Amino acid sequence: MELVNAFPQNETLNKIVDLTDLEDEYTIAVNAARWAINHVVTPILCIFGVVGNIMNIIVLRRCGYKDTNVLLLVSLSLADLLLSLIHSFRHVHFIIERYDLVTAALVGTFSFVYLFASYQITLCVVQCHLVSIATERVIAVYYPFHVVRIFSRSSVLVIIVCMYVLCIVINLPVALIFDVGSMYVPGLNQTIYVVAPSQIFSDNYESMESYNTLGLGIFNAGLLPISIIIGSSLVGIKLLLRKRQPLSKVKKSDSNDLKGMRLLLAVCVTSYWWTSRL
Repeated sequence: MELVNAFPQNETLNKIVDLTDLEDEYTIAVNAARWAINHVVTPILCIFGVVGNIMNIIVLRRCGYKDTNVLLLVSLSLADLLLSLIHSFRHVHFIIERYDLVTAALVGTFSFVYLFASYQITLCVVQCHLVSIATERVIAVYYPFHVVRIFSRSSVLVIIVCMYVLCIVINLPVALIFDVGSMYVPGLNQTIYVVAPSQIFSDNYESMESYNTLGLGIFNAGLLPISIIIGSSLVGIKLLLRKRQPLSKVKKSDSNDLKGMRLLLAVCVTSYWWTSRL
């Protein structure tokens, strides 16, 4: 039973097995908040993510690809669109459980096992794009005469390809962690599919756990968000200092860049929150 409770998608299974009848006010509040997130907030965010990214791609395509920023933004929108779709599929079982808990447990188990690695890879790709955009903005603000040479069209294409390859390679071991197991429920007289550790993970527990915690954990939830925060802060400080100049010397683009950095910082915080929920 401990194995069943170790994975988030088995909330549905807990409802089937009815592990406990004791519910205090705190448990009720937590379950209500969890229900609101899984059934209301997440579907709305996924819908906005899919629609918003499709609109971004359409608008950016009309701008052409001569500007290297457009290349990064289109690639970011594609990655974030894929992330929203994967996240939607991973939460379908919360809708199904309203009608059939057994089917919901089946869908939740298989979607978690076979989409978890894809979700991690895509989330890493999105954050790497944010790091690249923040870095490009730092160079554009502090070294404006070098940004065109460093972020040329060819170099940006190479950066985009390298980001995808890097994220796939470093997150690929995640696909080997989970497997589909089974559990017999006497009350239903049925065998329920559950998430279980894979044989590879069990045989190499210490090394894979260290890699996931010290390697991927620090990179995905530490290094990437911190890099975005530092880059956004550096640009924000520089642009705030410029705003103190006489109005005649302040460029409208500086104000737009400052708003962009605030938005980038907000996206970083949101990405970090999603990462911490995994």
